Amino acid sequence: MATQSLSASISSIFNSFIYAITELLGTILIISIMFSMSKALTRTGVNE
Repeated sequence: MATQSLSASISSIFNSFIYAITELLGTILIISIMFSMSKALTRTGVNE
């Protein structure tokens, strides 16, 4: 609405998604590694 152009509005939404992904990618990667290590420990029975 602020740009008065539908294509510019959609483009800015996708650009903000790309920016957010690049900023949060490291955090998401660390969380996924910790989660997979936790699942591996649970499956092998080390936690008991």
